[in-house]
Amino acid sequence: MEYHFFIEGHPEPQARPRFSLRHGYLRVHDKKESKSFKDRVYATAQKAFMEGGQVMLNGALTMELTVYREYPSSWSRIKGELAMKGKIMPDTKPDLDNYIKIALDGIGMKDYPKIIFNNDAQIVQIIAKKRYVRLIRVEGMDIRIREYVDNEV
Repeated sequence: MEYHFFIEGHPEPQARPRFSLRHGYLRVHDKKESKSFKDRVYATAQKAFMEGGQVMLNGALTMELTVYREYPSSWSRIKGELAMKGKIMPDTKPDLDNYIKIALDGIGMKDYPKIIFNNDAQIVQIIAKKRYVRLIRVEGMDIRIREYVDNEV
């Protein structure tokens, strides 16, 4: 059993939490962009969960994540073609771990009903990558979650 879904649009990395003091109490909250993207991750994952028969995945899980980011428009056509072929990789910020974090947080939103898995601690293997895109494929985040198999790597 596996769930596979694509969140279309500019992928937003998990930002550092924001802190504020309200009525003498410290409050921690996400940036507006992070919260919005988490909501989109949850909505897309929920749709895949509903279409997949609403079966919760138990035990150890593998998550595959591919982040598609548009390469800079200032690049030459030749440099863009190299990026599309994977010869130039997006080795700049934002960091890949921030995309992983926002994906897991989005699927496991604490104020929403549980979908796909009970706890992100079930994820024992993550296969993640960033790729450049332009025109042919849209920006976004491709996520696949399935039961862990020991001989995958």
